[in-house]
Amino acid sequence: QESRGLGDVYKRQLLLNKMSFSLQAIWTSALFRSFVLSGVFVGSLYVWKISRIKYMKDSSQVIVRRLFSVMVVCIWAPFWTGINSSKELGLEISYQSVISGLTAILLTSILYFGPIIQAYVNEELDDLIPSISDAVMWRSVVFGPFAEEFVFRANLCPLLLKEGYSHSVVILISPLFFATAHVHHILTNSLAEVLFQQLYTTVFGWYSSLLFVRTGSFWAAYFAHVICNAFGFPPIDDLMEDPKRKFLSFMYLLGLIAFLVLLFPLTDPQLHGSYFYNDFEKMIKDTVVK
Repeated sequence: QESRGLGDVYKRQLLLNKMSFSLQAIWTSALFRSFVLSGVFVGSLYVWKISRIKYMKDSSQVIVRRLFSVMVVCIWAPFWTGINSSKELGLEISYQSVISGLTAILLTSILYFGPIIQAYVNEELDDLIPSISDAVMWRSVVFGPFAEEFVFRANLCPLLLKEGYSHSVVILISPLFFATAHVHHILTNSLAEVLFQQLYTTVFGWYSSLLFVRTGSFWAAYFAHVICNAFGFPPIDDLMEDPKRKFLSFMYLLGLIAFLVLLFPLTDPQLHGSYFYNDFEKMIKDTVVK
């Protein structure tokens, strides 16, 4: 009877050890840390009482408070993910990072070739340039892209790569965390608008993640995000009503085809010396061996 009691104690202890190991595995997993970081990022936008008022989201008071909150998250993020070297974060400024940034600007501009031509022929090019005196512009075009790319690309992509996910898988799944960071827009927009934004941000996230991983540069992802936010979603509705829609539709198609043809050659990891295809992979293998 005593031995049976000891056996029960041993089984309970074994079960507790397994549970402890499972909890530790979850706590340290890249996916769990990615979900938590995404949640903290979104939650930081609503810590201020005024930011929870629907019609106040574009006021300068809310914008300043939210920018402060996400910058605090940006400071905390590397401590949470363990991604704290400039190489891993893609923050190094060098000849290759300049090339990577210019490549992103070129590719994204080619993608927007149709809308740019549309604005030019309709003498609306000035509308594509946001006003620097507008607080919404600074949020959407300067600081917002920086915070989102730093958190969702510079931190999450290396974190997932370190856990052994392939480059392709990281490029495909990391935007899902980015998309969840926009779910909170359901508080101010219709369900249809939010679903469309989820699709749009996921597709953009694939592009931005591809730029980050293949070039190894945060700046490439950042400049692409800046241009996309500055231009916004292409004005398809206006295109359909434009008398020159056949010509403009061809320009849209031409830009898209050129973008797809040039995307992979211009982001060749060897061309940009991407850390995630050279030193990083060696570091992961050495860690596994040890």
